[in-house]
Amino acid sequence: MKKLLVLVMAMLFVAAGCSGTNEANGKEDTNSSDNTNKNDGTNEEVNLEQLLQQLEMTADVQADADKVDFNFQMKNTGEEAVELTFPSGQQYEVIVKNAEGEEVYRYSKGKAFTEALVNKEIKPGEALSWKTSWNYKQDDKRVEAGTYTAEITLLPAKINKQTIDAQPFQLTQNFEVPSGEQTFRNVKVTENADGDYTVTGEARAFEASFAYNVEDGHNMLVPEQNVTASKGAPNWGTFEFDVNIAKDKLPSNGTLTLTLYTKSAKDGSVENVKFVKLDSFQPE
Repeated sequence: MKKLLVLVMAMLFVAAGCSGTNEANGKEDTNSSDNTNKNDGTNEEVNLEQLLQQLEMTADVQADADKVDFNFQMKNTGEEAVELTFPSGQQYEVIVKNAEGEEVYRYSKGKAFTEALVNKEIKPGEALSWKTSWNYKQDDKRVEAGTYTAEITLLPAKINKQTIDAQPFQLTQNFEVPSGEQTFRNVKVTENADGDYTVTGEARAFEASFAYNVEDGHNMLVPEQNVTASKGAPNWGTFEFDVNIAKDKLPSNGTLTLTLYTKSAKDGSVENVKFVKLDSFQPE
């Protein structure tokens, strides 16, 4: 009888030990699952940040007597393809404000866009480009000449199926709406070599005199230079001049902008500004 009692107690002890082991294993498995989920979340955040860093947005704004052209692109500088998902047919927004901060143009105003998702893939080293224009001379009405600010925003909602909470792809650029009467026309740029350009065109300037400079959006690369056209206003005179910029001064990423302008005979203030794209540079 004693042997039977001892045997039963031993069996109960073994069963209790197995139960404890199973509970411990169950608790350990749960913690392992939690850790795995946390790690996945952390990796997703890191991956999204890396994707944002490898996407580079650039924009170029060119205005003439009747309209302004907005050219912008998104380049994939990484080693893996990237897919942008737009929540609708509207892939970008362009808002223009005057010097007082008042909105004078919005690309999406009065437009209808499909509600279907739009997916765009950008392969490594390649870019997506967009272009739109604002015609500010319509129905014999025209916005006032002066400086305006363009806010250009690309509107993807997801990158590689990961949701973007903010709007990281936005650039702001200033441009000049010229007066109704043109001072410069038929301006052409010929690139002879890196940093070496020939500019030709026509000018209608007082005493045939005007000036130019060149900047890259951050630095003035060519300070004010004076030019004399073949004829003075009211006639159109032709002009030709060379622009030379040292190679070590050229930007690795950005746009060289040539600014043509005249100066007031009254007080020397800058007038009749025209911006001309000289060259664009992108990282390899």
